[in-house]
Amino acid sequence: MDEKRVINNQILNEFANAICTGDVQAIGNLLSDKGVFEFQSEDLEIVRGVKEQFLSWILLRKVEYPNKEFAFTHFACHNCMQNNGVLVFDDGHFPFIAYLNYFYSQTGLAIQILESKIVSVHICLKVLNDSEEPSFFQKYFNEANELALKNGKEYNSYFPEIASRVYGRYIPTREDV
Repeated sequence: MDEKRVINNQILNEFANAICTGDVQAIGNLLSDKGVFEFQSEDLEIVRGVKEQFLSWILLRKVEYPNKEFAFTHFACHNCMQNNGVLVFDDGHFPFIAYLNYFYSQTGLAIQILESKIVSVHICLKVLNDSEEPSFFQKYFNEANELALKNGKEYNSYFPEIASRVYGRYIPTREDV
């Protein structure tokens, strides 16, 4: 296992434990001041905001959450945030308030880490812990490559556009930070 992956796993574990214990200072120290973080508004819409808004939301959700024990797992994303970590709390039932429970049975927090800071958190509505499932890259590489050849850009530049169409919302990338 490479050093970067070990450090990222350590950061994911620290972040998850800080959320489980409600340690505001630890969560704040792990989040980048210039990051992009998703949370749910009062209308239950997924919105993007700054560190302080995310902190308020995640701690409010923890207080509102009826379970006393918080269990979490993490794995590498096989979808839109390829190989970044996804934290899943309580089998995917925390922290997202699912107004369509039958549609979003499991959610997670997809975490993007850059230089030992969390620069992006987005609510993952497509939680799959199945390495056999084709990755987002594998599913949409051909489409991105065709667009790149037609328009003379790099194929990677088309993945945010494709993810937006597939998931119905914009997915932040490192370029957003």
